[in-house]
Parts: sequence; structure tokens; C-alpha cells
Amino acid sequence: EIGGLSMLSMGHVLIPQSDLRFSKQTDGGGVTHFRSGLSHEEDQLIPNLYRYIQPWEAEFVDSQRVWAEYALKRQEANAQNRRLTLEDLEDSWDRGIHRINTLFSKDRHTLAYDKGWRVRTDFQKYQITRQNPFWWTHTRHDGKLWNLNNYRTDMIQALGGVEGILEHTLFKGTYFPTWEGLFWEKASGFEYSMTFKKLTNAQRSGLNQIPNRRFTLWWSPTINRANVYVGFQVQLDLTGIFMHGKIPTLKIS
Repeated sequence: EIGGLSMLSMGHVLIPQSDLRFSKQTDGGGVTHFRSGLSHEEDQLIPNLYRYIQPWEAEFVDSQRVWAEYALKRQEANAQNRRLTLEDLEDSWDRGIHRINTLFSKDRHTLAYDKGWRVRTDFQKYQITRQNPFWWTHTRHDGKLWNLNNYRTDMIQALGGVEGILEHTLFKGTYFPTWEGLFWEKASGFEYSMTFKKLTNAQRSGLNQIPNRRFTLWWSPTINRANVYVGFQVQLDLTGIFMHGKIPTLKIS
């Protein structure tokens, strides 16, 4: 359910030594490791998801603390006859179960009447064929329970920054003058910002493919080799890239 890489994103993945040749050259002419703060005696680890998602136990403890704090702040505000502001709650805004920010969502009054929604989401398995691993939670009621922005930035960092990643791929063969505005927006979390817009279902499921495309792009030199596929060698339009065999995902990414 996270970026479609399933096990890959959870395991410890070492970046092979040969791939490090694209990372920063030092003054001495030697190649340094990727500096991402995730050091490892032999080699460099790709950051793994466990670091970015709190275990339930920690969430529960955190939740008790945050909600107790909220109750106190609420009392204080009532005593002083003022409203709670965002500044008061800044540090606990996206913590707790359910998240504190759900108290301030625009639908909060309507949602108060929404009884039995957990059971209903569970019952959706009889109406909707798609498997939903998170049937017991709902972003409207519980808030967003995980946030992978840090994971995204650290991952890009660990793979050598955007430039490092593109060095590793066939990007040079596309003759694009710059990578900006392709699909790694600078740091805006492009897919993330798109998820809140009104999109058709097709567009929305297209967004889910972006992490997979990045993955394919990263491995493109490995996948796109003459001795892997049987097929004609085809040049991609307007680029200097030759594709061996027909792999739509690879072509698109």
C-alpha cells in the first residue's frame, strides 16, 4: 500500500558499490559515499520505511500525552474566555489518534453525526471488489495517520540527490536541458499536492504510478539491455535512447 514497492520498501537495501560511482567526486579524485546520515560499515543503506512510520505502541503513548495536553489547553482557553489558536496546538497538530487536526476540519459538524462509520467501511468489502488494507480507519475521522514526506526527501538524498539519480538513468539520452518540471518537482511533493485536487479516477490512479515510474527509471540501465529481451531495437522518438524489446512502463518512465 505504500508506493507499490511492498517488501522492497521495508527491507534493508544496500546500494551496490558499482552504483556509487555516480556519487560526488571529492577533491582527491576518489568517490565518496552518499552522505545521507545513514552510515553503514561496509556500504550505504537505502533508508527504510520503519524509520518513518511510528509503531502503534508509540502512537498510543503519544496519543494519550497529546490529548491530555489538548484537554489542558482547552481548559486554559475556556478560563481565559478565548479560542484555541493554531499556535497553541502547533506541536501536536498531526499527532494523536485520532489526529488533533480532525477537530478543526471543515466537516467536523457533519462528521459528528456519522455514527458507525468503522463498521460501514468494513462492510464495504462486500460492495467494492478492491482490497482495502485500511478498512478500519478513515482519513476524515482519524486524520492522516502516516506521512511519508521525510521518507521521500531522504530517499532522493540517499540515492545521490536528483542529479545523482538521473546520472544513474538514461536521462542524458533524452536531451532534456534540465530535469526541473519533469516529475520531480523541486521539493513541493508534486504527487502529494495533486491528491487533494479534483481528479478523475484515471488521473488519481495515474498518481499512484509515479513512485513505480521512478523505480523503473532508476533501474532503467539494468532493464534496458540487448541481452535481456528478444525484440527489435527501437529508438524512442526525439531521444537518443534505444529500447530493446517492448516494455511500456520503461518507455513511459
